[in-house]
Amino acid sequence: PVQSDREHVIVLSDWSPVHPHVLLKRLKQMGGYHNFQRQTLAGLLAGKDQPLKERMEWGAMRMDPTDISDVTGSTYSFLVNGHGTVENWTGLFAPGERVRLRIVNASAMTNFNVRLPGLPMTVVQCDGQHVQPVETDEFQIGIAETYDVIVQPTEAKPYGLIAEAIDRSGQVRATLAPQIGMVAPIPDLRPRPLLTMKDMGMDMAGMDMGQGGVIDLSQPANESMAGHSMKMLDPSVAPNVPMGPGVATLSAMPADRTADRPTGLEDVEHRVLTYADLRALEPNEDIRTPTRTLDIHLTANMERYMWSFDGVKLSDGAER
Repeated sequence: PVQSDREHVIVLSDWSPVHPHVLLKRLKQMGGYHNFQRQTLAGLLAGKDQPLKERMEWGAMRMDPTDISDVTGSTYSFLVNGHGTVENWTGLFAPGERVRLRIVNASAMTNFNVRLPGLPMTVVQCDGQHVQPVETDEFQIGIAETYDVIVQPTEAKPYGLIAEAIDRSGQVRATLAPQIGMVAPIPDLRPRPLLTMKDMGMDMAGMDMGQGGVIDLSQPANESMAGHSMKMLDPSVAPNVPMGPGVATLSAMPADRTADRPTGLEDVEHRVLTYADLRALEPNEDIRTPTRTLDIHLTANMERYMWSFDGVKLSDGAER
């Protein structure tokens, strides 16, 4: 229902010269194998990133707040329509045209932050579903997601389409321009983000800290946390989930975060799309009351790199 004068398909992808089986083997041997953005002692002494108290809290959980992408720009090259930044894939437009960009995340392991500096985007479709138009300056696109956006450049100059890895270990730039050969500027990579306790499914509010501000993980959750569990595994949250080596994590405090800004974009000054901004263009014709409710837990063992629903892997034939 949204008209445009021209359209371009933008396929985002990641590529590594390393065989996928080798990448998986490395991840099973060491979860942070490809993470070269960890916090350091030098950074602590310089007052960068997390203070000592927070680092000790994460250390007590044996977690790393910089562990955002499993495979990073240290081995991946990021591409737009199969082209890197130097090759400068270019989509043409005439000033004043309404240009539809069909953006597809075809990567294997990378979520991207997408923006067009100086050019607002109007999101009109998500995963093939028409949505009420919403204007934004940046959005995060997950693996296998698609977004259709409308842009309307009015000046005869190049605009850079920037797709930045969620952990900011790399990025790729393409160009929208009125003619081939024009090159949009390449912005510097922004500082890499850090995960928070909220990102881990926990809330620090009201939690009891031990001496030195370190969470006491040796005590039962209801005693040391006033009912809030800092443990990554709390079987009481999902009593019907079978425990085993593949279930080392269960979200202790599930929460609706669809209105939250995506990871790493919490503090940027421009507009950022959230899932709560996406509303169907047409009302759902099926207004029946649900007759059944299913609680499905995403379960995992991050160190062994095992992933499942309710403790059952896809290879085991998970059905309910």
